[in-house]
Amino acid sequence: MRKHHLFVLSVLVVTLTTLALASQAAAAARSLRHGRRGHGALLRAPGTRWRASTLALRQAPLPFLTAIARSARLAVALSAPRRAPARYVPAGGPWLALRECESGDNYSINTGNGYYGAYQFTAATWWSLGFTGLPSDAPPSQQDLAARVLQARAGWGAWPACSVMLGLR
Repeated sequence: MRKHHLFVLSVLVVTLTTLALASQAAAAARSLRHGRRGHGALLRAPGTRWRASTLALRQAPLPFLTAIARSARLAVALSAPRRAPARYVPAGGPWLALRECESGDNYSINTGNGYYGAYQFTAATWWSLGFTGLPSDAPPSQQDLAARVLQARAGWGAWPACSVMLGLR
């Protein structure tokens, strides 16, 4: 049903553009008939009369073709199949083991001991990494990113007990 609506919309846009262009051409033709010199008068051979369609193509081919191209692009863009947003898959391997050791793999944990989130960051560490708020309120992807940045800066020692227990250092 959606594709049908998009097709109708694109046809409507092209039709309205064509009508506007034809109206413009008719106005130019009336101007020529009444002796007024406009853009069309410069293109008209002496002693001849332009038909509205010929005058329209001579006067405004670019806006007409641009409108057709825009409506075609719009129809194609709107009728393209939509992909479901990719669901975030938390990091596995040593990161999963570290999360399970630190927080039981609970990204939203806040036990009130001054450590927050799956990797049990302190607020000061979280903020020093450039993040705002508390880690326990951040999405898993952001916590995983922060853990990787912290590990690159400080090594596995940033998680002293669990990294030793897991054999990471």
